[in-house]
Amino acid sequence: AVREWVMRWAGENSIAVEVRDLSLADARAADEVFLTNSMWGVLPVVKIADSPIAAAAPGPVTRRLCRAWAERLRAPAATG
Repeated sequence: AVREWVMRWAGENSIAVEVRDLSLADARAADEVFLTNSMWGVLPVVKIADSPIAAAAPGPVTRRLCRAWAERLRAPAATG
């Protein structure tokens, strides 16, 4: 459910989404990396095996996404 929400949020915010397998080299070369799952929701990745991702801090898209996810969790549940 989190992954689907993230993909929908990205589309609504004109952020391109590409679903594919990534190599470790792809992840290390990325501008931003985050994970999604039902326990954590959205989790920024800033380092992989002691190698920093970009500035070793969540990037602007990841920060926006984390804020949007937190707002979603705080929102009252829809009824009906």
